Amino acid sequence: MEKRSPYVLIGAAVMLFVAAVVVTHDLDLALRHGGAMWLVAGGKLAKQGAPADVLVADATQNAFGVRVHVGTLPSGDPFAVPA
Repeated sequence: MEKRSPYVLIGAAVMLFVAAVVVTHDLDLALRHGGAMWLVAGGKLAKQGAPADVLVADATQNAFGVRVHVGTLPSGDPFAVPA
């Protein structure tokens, strides 16, 4: 079986309107392809909502030890990087 990028697989699921539960530490991937985000820290749900809202929340800084900046590329695609 050919190995595929997670970006390709998640993008295909979105295009087909298929639900997928993805567990990742790749915050940029979650922002670009997620319709909803659940942040779990210390075994508990710390924050849930739209990916951009969750990523800039204090709960994300507490969980990862870094503040996250969410922006928009010239193409219109969102991106997330450490602030």
